[in-house]
This record gives sequence, C-alpha cells and structure tokens, in this order.
Amino acid sequence: MYPRISIIIGSLFLIVSCSHPVMELTETVHILFPSAQASYEEGSPVSLVADTNVQWYSTIDGYLGEGKTLLVYLTRGYHTIRAQKGAAIGEIPLTITPIRFIPNSWRTVLLRQGQQNLALPLGTYIPFLCGNTAEMAVTITLAPNAKMIRVDTNRDSSEPFRDIAMALPPGITAIQKRLLSRSNSSVLSKNTISPIEPGTIRAFHVADPSKGTNAPGWEITARCAFSSDQFVLWVDTSDALSDEDLHTFFTKITTHVLPRVQKIIGVHLDPDGDGVFNIVMTGKLNQQRLAIGFFNPCDFFPYNNNEQDVAYNPTSNELDSIYCGIIDEQDSAFRIPSLLATIAHEYQHLCRFSRKTYSRLLQGWDNPPIEDTSFDEAASHLMENLVGYGISGGNILFVQKYLQNPDRISLTARDRDGSTDSAGKRGMGALFLFYCLEQQGGFHISGDEIYDDGGFVFFKNSIDYAGTGWNYIQQRFNMDLASILFMFGKSIVSYPFSNKSISIVLDPETGEPITLNPYLGTIAASEPNIPTYTLNGPAKIELSGPFTVLVNSVVFLKDWQLTTQNHITLSQNSKNCTGILGLFMVNN
Repeated sequence: MYPRISIIIGSLFLIVSCSHPVMELTETVHILFPSAQASYEEGSPVSLVADTNVQWYSTIDGYLGEGKTLLVYLTRGYHTIRAQKGAAIGEIPLTITPIRFIPNSWRTVLLRQGQQNLALPLGTYIPFLCGNTAEMAVTITLAPNAKMIRVDTNRDSSEPFRDIAMALPPGITAIQKRLLSRSNSSVLSKNTISPIEPGTIRAFHVADPSKGTNAPGWEITARCAFSSDQFVLWVDTSDALSDEDLHTFFTKITTHVLPRVQKIIGVHLDPDGDGVFNIVMTGKLNQQRLAIGFFNPCDFFPYNNNEQDVAYNPTSNELDSIYCGIIDEQDSAFRIPSLLATIAHEYQHLCRFSRKTYSRLLQGWDNPPIEDTSFDEAASHLMENLVGYGISGGNILFVQKYLQNPDRISLTARDRDGSTDSAGKRGMGALFLFYCLEQQGGFHISGDEIYDDGGFVFFKNSIDYAGTGWNYIQQRFNMDLASILFMFGKSIVSYPFSNKSISIVLDPETGEPITLNPYLGTIAASEPNIPTYTLNGPAKIELSGPFTVLVNSVVFLKDWQLTTQNHITLSQNSKNCTGILGLFMVNN
C-alpha cells in the first residue's frame, strides 16, 4: 500500500510542477525536541531543538529567542511552542506544571518581577540565590514556625595581590599602523639566535603598579643570571641574590612550570621573533608590596617617551616579558613557591593577550577581542593550582576569601563594596572555571605525567576564541552564564549530601592538590612558613528584609527547617532580570 501512495503523490507533484513552473514549495520546520505533550516542572530548563535556525515563540511567554537550539525557562501553564522560519511553521503543545517537592532532589524557582507565593511541605531545605544580568532586590518571607539553622563563621587574612592588571597603551590605533609595517612576530619556537650570556647587562623600563602604564615607571639595569632556549632570567643589579636560590628558581621554571603551562594552553606569540621570553626580577616590587608580579601588554608595542605623541608608550621594552619581585624566604609572598605560582599566572596572561588580541592586531582587525579582566584573572589563578602551587603560591587563600563572603562577590561585575577586582572575585572565578573544566572532561595524572581528558582543550580554546572568555563558556555549554552559575551553585550545595568522597589530585612534583573543591577542609603545604587554609564550604546568610543580589553572583542562605507545611513569599524588583532560587530538600 505505501509504495502505491508514494507513486500517486509523486505523480501529483509532477502535474502541479508542470502546470505552474513558478510555484515554490513552502519549507517545513520540524521541532526535534521536546516531543509533543512533554511536561516540565516550573523552573526547569527546557531545551528547544529544531532542524534549522528558527525564531521561537510561546503562546504564554511570547517571543523566546532565535537559533537552532535554545534553552528557556517557561511560565506555568499550557503552551503551544512555535518554531518559525519565514512562512514555515512547526508547533508542539507543552505543559509547565507546579513545583513538586521530593526529598533529596532539587527544585528551581524563577524569581520574576513582583510577588510570588510558594507552598513548601515540612522538611529541611538548603536554599541559594543566583543573580542574573542586573542587580535585584529580593525579599523572602517565611511563616513564623520556620527555623534558620547552621550558622557559619568567617575568617580573613591579608596578602599582597598576585598582580595588577596593566592597560594597553592609549593610542592603540596609531601604534597598530606602525606595527603592521615592522612586525616580525611569530609563534614562540626554539631559539635560533645566539643565547644571551649570563652576566650580560641591559636596561629595562619597569611599569610602576601604582601608576599603571600611561606614565613612566622605574628605570633599572639588570644582569642575565641564567638563560635557556626558551627564556632569560634577569635580576635587578641593585638586588643581591643567592646564586643557589636563583638556580633553584630557574630550574623549577624550566623543568616544571613552563612545560606544565604550555602543555595545558600552548605557547605565546613572540613579538620580537627571537624565540625566548624574559623574566625580570626587581626588589622594587617587594618594597612596594602592591603586586608580586605582572605582565605588561605594552611591551608588545614600540617604546615611545614623547608625551605629545598619540602613540605614547613609556613602559615598553619591546619584548615579551614577565616581571616579579625578588626571592625573599622570610616573606611568604615572595618565597620561591609563590614566585613560581606568579610565573605560571603571568604566562597565562602573556599567552592570552598575544594570541587573542595582539595576533589579530597584526592581522589588521579594527576591534580585536580584548579579554574581560575578571575572566583573565580567574584563568591565571586557576593556572596556579594546575601547576601545583595552589597552597604555597597562595591561590587557595583567594578561594577561601570567596567562600567566606560569597554574597559580596560578583563573578563579572562590581562587588558589593564597588570594587572591580578583588581577591574574592578571583577566587570565585578560579573555582567556577575549575568546575567548568571538570564538566568539559577534566584531566588525570598517571605516574609523573598529567593527561588531558577534555578540560585542557576547553581551557586552551578559550584563549584563541575571538571574543571574551565568558562568551566562550556560554557557547560551549549552550546556555547563558546565569544558568551555568546556577549549576555551579547546585554542585556546591549538593556535595555534602552526594555520598561522594572528595577526589583530591596531588601534583607529582609539588605534592600539593591540583583539585579546587570548596570542601577540601584544612590544607597545609609540606614546606614550613606557609599559611594553612581551610575550605569548609560557603558561608551562609540569613535574609532579613530586602537583600540585593549582585549580578552573576551566588548567595548561599541558611537552611530552612519547616516543622509543618509552610508558605513563603518571594518578591523581587528588577523588571529586566529573572533571578533563580534553588531549593534542595533534604531527606530527613
């Protein structure tokens, strides 16, 4: 029967085509997912998939967005979902049901503008809030019989910053034109020129972190202490350092730090084409105690001390360099492990700038991508852990600071105190990126070697992506940043109830954990004079009255213990933002 019908349809099509040669057939749109009559609880993400790029609509929520795939949250009710491309339309019915609470499970509540009421059965709930694209004032009111439990305490300590973000020279357009006429940049490769001999003296312009790059910094002379086919170690001639300490520092960079970082993210673009990059050590950074070290992107552009020239660039040495303080074993911030962590940190900056921004400037891009500072710092702090110096280098301190005050930290925007860069923000970023890296496959160690299972490729590709790292992550996960942050928050809240032991990966070279987990507990380095840090999960707050949830933040709330059925009232004031309340119901 079916073959006969097929022939008849084919014949009819032939007749119609011959009679009306200019007629065009209407394209059909197929919704591949979800299936018709699918049902989701309110607050659950709904993945919409079509066989082509379409515009998506709902009979309740209106226009949803555009794309072949789209992740949406829908209002409670009976929807008809429409996928439309021109005159072609595909439709399916879909139902969003009220939230049902089941022990040992998650429920998600979307916080829309206005007031909402939610009925909760008796039990214990672990709540947290996730901010979206705008600050919002949230009020959560529980009936009088609800109890708040589990009070957390905070600790704090003080250390200098790993680095200070250095700005590009202001006249970048004029400088770009001069670059295009003189560049001999290449990917860093084995040095093909005569190595710089130890004892060689040269001058350096070193940016002063307190002034930035748009003003002259320190003028120093430095001697070559050691050199290899990949880098040269320079030491300020004003500083007296032990040859033994310098040799230890040089050897660990050559045999461990650089090979590990380059295995994870690759190498940088070499602006002067000599096949080596430079590490410049000066005690001026120790004396200032503002930054342990830094990378200066101005080094990639011609030196220019003419203040009247639009291409003014007074801190350039016209070569690829990293700057750091000198070794001081009496100061934990400038001990060898901390300085090694700094080199790993700054080399990530060097790679990211050279390949994301500088390479495209050389290609003539008018608006090359410039990495978002919060992502760049998060990636560099994560790198400290991945090379095995998370404790002795101090990165765990930054994570600890985030976990002590998560409600005061925004991943991408200003913190509650108005700062755009902070130890807590960097710690949150490193913890979040480690979560993303694990979700993308992670890595493993076998013997003395580290192997990629997908996480390192994910990290490396964020450097070469022609946009910011945050946009790259959204593309890789195929969802918006707030939704990924919500998954991150769920993982933190759920971990103590998952019956999983913490899998701590130790670096075979340093013996320190590469793993970044908020429940590592009390951890200490094997070497003396290094602080001990404690990661026992996030501090939780009790909401009393309106509370402002920061952009792209995760706020952990004190647990709710309900002895009877309870109603809570939720309200938020942001018109253009939908926050998320996550509730994990504990099996009592």
